[in-house]
Amino acid sequence: MTSWTPPSNLPDFVIAPICEAIDNMPPQHLLPPQVGEILDPDQAYNRLQNYAFSQGFCIVVTSRDKANTYIRFACIHHGQTTHNWHQLDEHRTEEGNRQKEYTNIRARGCPWQVYLSYKGITKGAEQKAWFLGITNGSHADTHDMVPNPLAYPIHAKRQP
Repeated sequence: MTSWTPPSNLPDFVIAPICEAIDNMPPQHLLPPQVGEILDPDQAYNRLQNYAFSQGFCIVVTSRDKANTYIRFACIHHGQTTHNWHQLDEHRTEEGNRQKEYTNIRARGCPWQVYLSYKGITKGAEQKAWFLGITNGSHADTHDMVPNPLAYPIHAKRQP
């Protein structure tokens, strides 16, 4: 049984799937990330996503280096603005290339960020491992935690 307590405004039909998901998570995944945890990239993603689920937010991979020695994870609400990868017009017009005027913008400037670094276990050692580091472990009141973490598509897809 989980120690997670559902928010009072959460409908009853949503509580059971959330409790079931949290009960199926390893207990250490429900604890805040700690500097120096040794995890491979897949383990780190699952561990961080499980922690985020239990807290009411979601993580995304924001960058990784070409040498595959560094991966940065951030809250889905990171950044100040969204990227306009398709170079759409600012607003929808008849002649323009934007199809929707109102879209879901998640950028809230959240500073929560952790990274995974592949480095020597001890200084100068040939044996290497992936180490977890924390850039910023706070959301700094930039957004509310979501009462229903299944509202994030990433969390909904990860459930059996």
